[in-house]
Amino acid sequence: MTVVSVGDGDTLRVRNQQGQPITIRLGCIDAPEMK
Repeated sequence: MTVVSVGDGDTLRVRNQQGQPITIRLGCIDAPEMK
C-alpha cells in the first residue's frame, strides 16, 4: 500500500497494489481536526 494523503490525525487515504483507493479511519485516537 502507498499513502496518498493524511486527512486528519486519524484518517489515511492509501492505494492498494491494484491502484484502488482505500480510506482508513483509526479508532480510539483523539487527534485534532485539521483546519
